[in-house]
Amino acid sequence: MGSTVICKCSLPAFVGLQSSTRAHRKQIQHSSIRRKGGRAARTVPRAGLEIDWSDPDTLIGVAGGVLGLVVGIGAPLFYISRDEKDEERLEELRELNRQTFKETGEYLTEEEIKAFRQPRWTDRREFQDDD
Repeated sequence: MGSTVICKCSLPAFVGLQSSTRAHRKQIQHSSIRRKGGRAARTVPRAGLEIDWSDPDTLIGVAGGVLGLVVGIGAPLFYISRDEKDEERLEELRELNRQTFKETGEYLTEEEIKAFRQPRWTDRREFQDDD
């Protein structure tokens, strides 16, 4: 049993098909049906997109989109890499603190720790429940 696809929908104007006469629909129907494994598959005609690259508004929009994409992906990656480096430094500092305690019996002082690791902006924040 063969199945046919009947296109009764009207396509938007940007697709390039302003009028949908019966003959035109039939032409679309025959040109856009492919046989795959005995079944009919409908493909949609593609519309062309014309971009005027000489328009300054277009260039600003594209530049803004690219810059937003770069910053939106790059900033979190940068902060993740800084967090990983800080974790490595903290682990080295903890190991140094353990060795100092084994050798001298005392831990490192706050001033010595600050000399090895600069405080981050999250270290200065006070987390309080304001409820």
